[in-house]
Amino acid sequence: MNVTKKKILTMFAATAASFALIGCGSSSSSADYEDESSSSVEESSDSAESSSSAAEKSSASKSSDSKEKSSSSAAESSSSAAESSSSEESSSSEEVVAYDNSVIVHFSTDYTSGMLTYGNVSEDTLDDAGIDLGTDAFLFANGKYVYALTPSNVTLIDASKLSEGSSAIVKQASIGDYAYPYEIAFTDAETGWIVLNGRSTILKVNATSLAILDSIDVSAFAAEGATTASGVSIKVVDGKLAVLLGRLNNYAPEKPALLALYDAESGELQDTICLKGYNPANMKTNDGKLVVLTQGAYDADFNLPGDDTRGIEIVDLEKKSSEFVVTGKDLGAGSNKLALDTVNNIAYVNIYNSYGDAPIAAVDLTKKSSVKSTEIVDAEGGFVFDAVSGKLYAGDRAYGAAALYAYDGTDFTKIVEPEDVLPSYSITVANW
Repeated sequence: MNVTKKKILTMFAATAASFALIGCGSSSSSADYEDESSSSVEESSDSAESSSSAAEKSSASKSSDSKEKSSSSAAESSSSAAESSSSEESSSSEEVVAYDNSVIVHFSTDYTSGMLTYGNVSEDTLDDAGIDLGTDAFLFANGKYVYALTPSNVTLIDASKLSEGSSAIVKQASIGDYAYPYEIAFTDAETGWIVLNGRSTILKVNATSLAILDSIDVSAFAAEGATTASGVSIKVVDGKLAVLLGRLNNYAPEKPALLALYDAESGELQDTICLKGYNPANMKTNDGKLVVLTQGAYDADFNLPGDDTRGIEIVDLEKKSSEFVVTGKDLGAGSNKLALDTVNNIAYVNIYNSYGDAPIAAVDLTKKSSVKSTEIVDAEGGFVFDAVSGKLYAGDRAYGAAALYAYDGTDFTKIVEPEDVLPSYSITVANW
């Protein structure tokens, strides 16, 4: 059912624009990391420490939220590698491929129990899959396969068999206690890389057996005194493995976010790029560039202030530079959720005014402008943009009114789910 006929967010027509990118990284063969002035080091480094603030560790629900606040909503790993619209063109050259099957997979939780639901994109109705993933899971799709990343495990699910309950589980693998895998990216159908937020490691895994094939140590990028480099996101773009690091020290962002670039096959470190914002939350690929969301530091009231230490920036991998498109000052507050419509060059973010108050804003990356919506009260439930259906799926965790919505550029449609469904946490769409 349509909960509103009012057009809340205007879908911007992409117009000609080019980003003037000013960098802080440079190509170098130095074996020692020289902080922001260096852009190359010997292979070593990745870690994992929550890029959420200490504020979200202050209560049980905020502790669980903190992991979601630093990941993304992330459940768009399979489609992000194929994103290809350009901010320098008047329209996107991306061709949307048609699939026979498109299935929404939704994880919801109240931090004491969780539920996995699923359903066809065209039906806007989800059913209980009857699969127990615990209370904390990030979902990512690669074709018909869905990867559920939980604090110590990876679960591989065949989305075409979700009606069969636990029989849809292909494989489960332990990656160690408190590893906190945040995101998985794929070089091909057989190989994936997982960034861990609880350890100083990136894991190379077989995409079907989940066997660990290799690993990258990123501890050299950790802030002084920290145990990890706070890895939050990982993408494969133009043969490179881009790893987004927060470099937090006891949850405090003392240095800007950092991108470490590796060869996607060998795992050999190639470069680093210093970003403008602090405390990264997520990133997406866009025509050979990266769109990065940084959330900045939380204030004394556990909010994300509207200043210029956070925002959306575009990273040009060829120029090894980065530049803000909009900052928290432009948006009125910081953000910790990101989805990207590469066809129209629109980034969707939540405006985190305070706990429980986080509406959505659509940011035109070409015009560097935004339109805000109050249709969703608390978009802390994560969101994902599905290029196939052209819909944004967003989870509203509003107290007493939690729901999952589909936004088609005009209307927000409430997805019908089981009566006992829990507040949204992570969403992905499997297309095959």
